Parts: sequence; structure tokens; C-alpha cells
Amino acid sequence: MYNDLFQEKIKILFNKNYLRQIVDFILDVGILIKEIRGETEYLYLYKALTNKVVFENYNHDLAKLLSNGSLLLLKGTTFTCISLSSQQVLWETNIAEYSFKEITSINKLLIGVNYLYIYANDKNWNSYGFRVVDINSGECVFATNAFGPNIFDHESKIYSVGRASQIVQVMNKDSFEIERIDLSDELGDFVFETQCTPYFHKNELYVALVKKGEDIYSSWGIIDLETNKLKFKTEMLRDFNKKPTKTNKDFVSQIKANDTMVGVKVPGNILHIYEKQ
Repeated sequence: MYNDLFQEKIKILFNKNYLRQIVDFILDVGILIKEIRGETEYLYLYKALTNKVVFENYNHDLAKLLSNGSLLLLKGTTFTCISLSSQQVLWETNIAEYSFKEITSINKLLIGVNYLYIYANDKNWNSYGFRVVDINSGECVFATNAFGPNIFDHESKIYSVGRASQIVQVMNKDSFEIERIDLSDELGDFVFETQCTPYFHKNELYVALVKKGEDIYSSWGIIDLETNKLKFKTEMLRDFNKKPTKTNKDFVSQIKANDTMVGVKVPGNILHIYEKQ
């Protein structure tokens, strides 16, 4: 029976007559599908085996389902929240109206249970900043220009890891209090390189590092977020039997970790696996 239900859903979701794409899904809410018919785009919400048009002539930069049973749309710098049950607009907010000058794009958006955590900027970075918007009302409840732009959601906190810096900022999701962690003593001549996306696992931050004055981010390290100490650092080389010259250094392109292992990807689809002690 489970298999029959699954196959029936697949037939409904992927109609061969039109181009369809899964945009988002929340198991308790439904599956959001974008359908393209010629030059017209439609947005559908699928729940169980039924579907309903949520937004016709869909022309937005982003669409996300929220756990409170609403749909969040983003066009430019304007957020629109729509009830999935009534299809009525619950609120609309242009983030550029909150102490910004000429914001043109949303650089990063994190969606929490109660809030949207937003970093926005203009084309030349003359105007930028971090804003928190209440999901239920659309009101901006917190604003600062001293947090971001590289923001990450991890457990009960929002983190900011600055490129070419030695500072990690930590924000409480509910109180918006910000703690500033200065790791200059731990990192010495090294700074963060966020072109390789930082990775969080439990109480640890895995991040690529580059030596000041150099442009090859061949090193990476693990920062203990409880003690604020650098607990491990190493360098990736093309040949570990040779000296770390510029031509022998390799770029750290991706880092991931779990309880027992760390995977570090370098160019050439080469993955180095480190076993934790």
C-alpha cells in the first residue's frame, strides 16, 4: 500500500506536459512545486494527493514554506507572507525600509521558527546590514550593521564568521544578544577564508584558514565553541612528502564532519578523510 501511494504521488507531481520543479517541502505542510507553462509560471502546494494553485504568474526570487502554515515569497528586497489555507496576504515587508539606503539584494536569509534572519546589501556595499523580522507579523524586531555578512544557523544561535578576520560573532536567536569571540591569539598569522563555507558540528567550527599576505587557503582548523580554542590545525598539500611551497599547497574547497570523521575536499575531486581520535 505504501508503494502504491508513493507511485501515485509521483504521477501527480511530475506531469510530463509541463516543466515542474520541487521548490521546497515540509512534511507536515506539503510540497511546493513550480510549474512552467510557456512564459507563465505557477506555484502549487501539494498536500496528500490533492493540489491547489497558491500563486499564479509566479515571478519571485524565492519561495519557502514556513512551519506555521504560510508561504514566504521574496522579490527583490520585499518579503510577502501568504496564508496557505486562505491564500490571503498576511503581511508584506520591504527590508530596504529599515535603516538602509539603497539595498538591492538579500545576501543571506536564514529561516527560524519565529524569525527571519536577513543580511542585505547594495551593489557596491555602501549600504549593508543585518535585520531580524518576526515571521508572524513581518515587523523588524532587531537591526545592526555590525553583524554578518556570512551568517550561519547552528542549534540555538546565529553565527557570523568574517572573511579575512579572526573574529566569530555569536547571536542568541531569541534575545539577539551578540557575543564577540576574538581568536587572534589562537590563530596567530592565520585568518578565516569563507570562500570555503564554514561547517558546524555540535560544539565545533570547521573552517578554512589562510596565512596573512597569502592567497592560497591550504590550511583548515577546528575551533572549540565552548572553550574558544583552536583544537586542531593542518595544511593540505598536493604531495605531503614535500615541503609546503606555493606550488605544492592545495586549496581547501569543502569541509564536512560528524562524530568520528572529517572530510576535506580539494581540487580534482580528491577527498581526504581524517579519523577523529
